[in-house]
Amino acid sequence: MVIPKNGERISKIDAYLNCAENFAYRSTCIKRKYGAVIVKDDAVISTGYNGSPRGFENCCDLGTCPRIQKNMHQGEGYGICRAIHAFENKSQGGYDMALKYEDVFRLGS
Repeated sequence: MVIPKNGERISKIDAYLNCAENFAYRSTCIKRKYGAVIVKDDAVISTGYNGSPRGFENCCDLGTCPRIQKNMHQGEGYGICRAIHAFENKSQGGYDMALKYEDVFRLGS
């Protein structure tokens, strides 16, 4: 999280990254937390976080992750993963417009 110093404003990019970091805390994934912010013409048009698609069970609610259960590491077992990317979850929010000219800011842990 970028915090302003000496009363100065943070940059727009840092503000968008701070927003993405906040949305990462909404992630329903037990293994990784990512947030996304879609910006067009300096206006936030959508946000998202990784996790199960709407209407599906979340690993955080179930208390288990199929990839963790099978001791899978980064790059393995995405076929059994319940989560989708933060950007994909954002796209389900009713903004199915062409995203050709937007800036995407993603942050994760």
